[in-house]
Amino acid sequence: MLNILYSFLNGIIKAVGSSLGFLLSLLPNSPFEFSLNVSSNLLSAICWLFPVPSMIAHIEVFLLAVASYYAVRVVLRWVKVVGS
Repeated sequence: MLNILYSFLNGIIKAVGSSLGFLLSLLPNSPFEFSLNVSSNLLSAICWLFPVPSMIAHIEVFLLAVASYYAVRVVLRWVKVVGS
């Protein structure tokens, strides 16, 4: 009796795991990829030493987070003023 229950639960866990694996395989490797087409040997050497495209992408994400913070802050102040 317990073997049937164990096999049923293992089947459910395996199905959930495989479906989650499939969903995660649809995501890109990195959401911060920035394509920088470099035609110069000097610029390609600089990009090899310092990951400039990744730096640019992370700075963009940081600036977006700061801008979102200030936008939400202004909206909440307006709501506070209207509510009083």
